[in-house]
Amino acid sequence: ASKETEAVPEGLGKKSVTEYAYLRKEPSPEGEQIICMSPGIEVTVLSEADENGYVQASFDNNGTVLTGWVHSSYLA
Repeated sequence: ASKETEAVPEGLGKKSVTEYAYLRKEPSPEGEQIICMSPGIEVTVLSEADENGYVQASFDNNGTVLTGWVHSSYLA
């Protein structure tokens, strides 16, 4: 039997983080910080940007899939 591993969802496509950016629990600058992402990290975008410019994104952090919100201005 193959071991099930948590995979990053397909989402809307991949983007790269362009500068240090926080992955947050809510789509807001006041949202609790999950992790600070370094430039060059590839994330999978899971939602269109909301009215404040935040997108839901997911990435594999050394085998742990983290999902949260990041401002779209940090992605390219």
